[in-house]
Amino acid sequence: MEISKVGMPKACISCQNFTCKGFALNENGKKAKYGNCSKLNKGVFAAEVCRSYKQEPDAEVAA
Repeated sequence: MEISKVGMPKACISCQNFTCKGFALNENGKKAKYGNCSKLNKGVFAAEVCRSYKQEPDAEVAA
């Protein structure tokens, strides 16, 4: 499958500002991907959505 054919949500996991560091417990006590947002300069979970989202090249964003 070509990466340009993959639809991604407007979440940290598909944002250029996100760098995954590993896993952490989220607010529900479940293990989730966690990393750093270089735009906001803070730790974030991969599923978070925000206004500073910048799409990765070749990722088709699902609205």
